[in-house]
This record gives sequence, C-alpha cells and structure tokens, in this order.
Amino acid sequence: MKQTRSNLGWLMNNLEVGQQVKLAQFEQYIFKVTAAHQDGTYTVETQLDGQQVLSYQNVAQEMLRVSAD
Repeated sequence: MKQTRSNLGWLMNNLEVGQQVKLAQFEQYIFKVTAAHQDGTYTVETQLDGQQVLSYQNVAQEMLRVSAD
C-alpha cells in the first residue's frame, strides 16, 4: 500500500484490517485495526495488562497513523 504522509506523519490513505496503528491520544499503545466502516471510520483495539482489551469504535482516520514499531 502506498502511503502519503503529511508533515505530522499522519496517514492519509485508507488503512486495512489487521494493520498496526497508533491512536493520537495513546501513542504509547499499538492498536490493531479490527474493522473498517463505510463512513470511513475504524474500530481499533489493543491488549492491556492481563486479559483487558481496550477498544475504540468509529475512530476517524485522521486520529490514526501506521505504527513503525
């Protein structure tokens, strides 16, 4: 997938399910895209300590960037 990045490094092309991304508010966590929605938003999740899963739905593409980690 060809990636076009702005000067802030935020991804400008569509993401794919399974890609690892970082969420603007939580850059210390690596999230996985689990769903892409028709309105252009995404569902992402990450595994926290133990068995807790942190999941966000309807995340705007502008809030995500591909993880280089």
